[in-house]
Amino acid sequence: MKETFASFSVNVSESVKDHGINIIQTTTDIIQNLGPHFDIAIKIASYILEIYDKAKTNKKICRVFADRVDLALTSINYLKRHMDQNIEKFQEKSYFESFIHFIEVLEKVKNFVEEVSEIKGFKKFFVANVVNQQLNEIRDDFDHCYKSLQLAITIDDVVNRDKENEEIKSDLGQLKGFYEDIKQNFHMTDQKLSIIAAKIEMLEKNSSILDKSKPPEIGPENLIEPEEPIDRNSVILRKYRNLDVACKPTKYSLNSTNPESKKAGATLKIWNELSECPYIIKFLGISNLDIYAENVMVLEWAEFGDLKSLYESKNLNWKLKLSMARDVFRGLCVLHHDVRCENVLVVEGYKCKITNFTLSHKTQYVTTKVHDGERVRQMMRWMAPEKLKSYQKSNQNAKIEPYTYACEMFSFGMFLWELSFNRVPYKDMEYDEMIEHVMSGKRETLDFVNCPRDIIDGVTEIITSAWQHENRKRPTTQKVSRILESLYKTYESSLLNLNEETDYEPQKSSFITYTTSTISTISTTSNNNTIEFVNKRVLNLLPLSKGIEHHITKAKKTKSEQDYKICWDCFNAHANMGNKTAMYWKGLYLWNGFVEKNQIEAKKLFKIAADAGIVEAQVEYAFAYDSKNLRNPDLPFDKKECWKYLSMAAENNNSTALYHVGITYYNGKKMGVQQDKEKGIGYLKLSALQDNPKAIEALDKYGINL
Repeated sequence: MKETFASFSVNVSESVKDHGINIIQTTTDIIQNLGPHFDIAIKIASYILEIYDKAKTNKKICRVFADRVDLALTSINYLKRHMDQNIEKFQEKSYFESFIHFIEVLEKVKNFVEEVSEIKGFKKFFVANVVNQQLNEIRDDFDHCYKSLQLAITIDDVVNRDKENEEIKSDLGQLKGFYEDIKQNFHMTDQKLSIIAAKIEMLEKNSSILDKSKPPEIGPENLIEPEEPIDRNSVILRKYRNLDVACKPTKYSLNSTNPESKKAGATLKIWNELSECPYIIKFLGISNLDIYAENVMVLEWAEFGDLKSLYESKNLNWKLKLSMARDVFRGLCVLHHDVRCENVLVVEGYKCKITNFTLSHKTQYVTTKVHDGERVRQMMRWMAPEKLKSYQKSNQNAKIEPYTYACEMFSFGMFLWELSFNRVPYKDMEYDEMIEHVMSGKRETLDFVNCPRDIIDGVTEIITSAWQHENRKRPTTQKVSRILESLYKTYESSLLNLNEETDYEPQKSSFITYTTSTISTISTTSNNNTIEFVNKRVLNLLPLSKGIEHHITKAKKTKSEQDYKICWDCFNAHANMGNKTAMYWKGLYLWNGFVEKNQIEAKKLFKIAADAGIVEAQVEYAFAYDSKNLRNPDLPFDKKECWKYLSMAAENNNSTALYHVGITYYNGKKMGVQQDKEKGIGYLKLSALQDNPKAIEALDKYGINL
């Protein structure tokens, strides 16, 4: 039964609270308690438009958001005036949370436009590529969130993205000149995925490297048998340097020069170069064990085995599947050739990592053929039509089409279908029947059950566009990435409970005919879809900005339990809905014990917020590593981690971080940093320019003029 607020048996005269949220009974109460949230959204939107009007630099970049916010302001005011006609929307949990998330996105837009409209001083944030990345992330997040609110005017009716991109390019060109002037004076660090991309690019430019290089060797004496042996289809568990590793037989020989071994060696080299990628299972090296006649690959151990076995044995909730799809897509930085759940391993925390690279090639190669045999017959169910054509009985002599990104995208669409519905595609069809089915433009069905509407829309858009018969019509990696990342951000906070099972009931596979003209407009309406109503006191929620304001103006001064509790309830509720700023504040309260004390949990929240770009959280997380009272084996002291986040905060222009980084460089030795007085002075000056008293004092002590 769909629960509404009328189903609650609560005394309306009593104030029933849970984490700062009241149970609301009547339409009047709902409207009254939604009012402050509308006011906050309207206030932020109005301020963004004021910033645009006064913008001194990057006017075109600011206009990208001004156009959107102006549109949103009109729609929000309309929604507010007609709130009594939209009560049912706000009674849906997902809609209410989307509206709260939209306020968070507006706050991000405000901060971005506020910064980019007045560039002055040395701010690493404003290197052209970083601005472009930030702009696209926030723009995509805004568009996704706006769409989920189903407001009166759609963005696509007003905004022309192609024209926008040209204007952005113009502003970024000017910004690049600014960056060139300052980059010599400001230290920049590389992102982990950027390093991976550079490595792949280097490999693509010099393919002979793969022939000359060999994967690492691991002596069998270093592979220790565990107390409780595990054997999964010839893959056995061993201990290597206190790590759990998997030993898997391989035909590859380190000393062989035959073509097959060279191919295997090239594959392992690619795999080894990708070992830093968190979405690909780590390949540690080649070894040999007495129990096998062949060599073994030593791989990172996957606690839950492969994804196919996992979905066959456990009901996976939709939020977990979303996270898994994102992990796998991020791992497809090389052409894998065989993207399916059986080739995805699930490690601790239900994180997914791609494995089985025996058919992989670097993206330089437009590969032409996958070897025949039973393995290929298994792959066919995920194969693109252009690759299946040569296996069609009527096309035995057809030219073999190259394996391209478009083929991989089709396979990812099939993988996403398999993950969504817990079964192998075309399970009840023989191979020849399946080939004819796909070649005639037909596909599997999309029967979503107990799935949030925005996930249905996003997954359907990816699958149906990836299934396009003409490969040129399939989506770009950027488009798919935008959809997955936007959905992931929406549900990121609830991914802490990924192992919770859902009420998902696998449906019997059936088949629908899709033509190439209709496949992109498949209806996702289903009578089985269940809407989750707000039945857990989620309406009378203090806006986050009000909670922060209460902390600064009252709780910080009075230090009373009551004032701290008001703030805590607000921060906790918003953090539980995924707001990263709220996670920082919740962490701050847990660290200091204002209401509850849990420094381990606080540190985890600091990291989530820090990784989301909350500068204050980056500082707190760095200093948490320097805390003398924190002793926990799960979160050991790590000076590299401390320095990483302190540097990150400095790059984001935090005066406290700039001071500490500057002092560290100036004096050297501490944190394992090599002395560099010139660089240290640069950081100290940046800090002093923000009136940091310690930085000013340090410069004065060293006799350096600001």
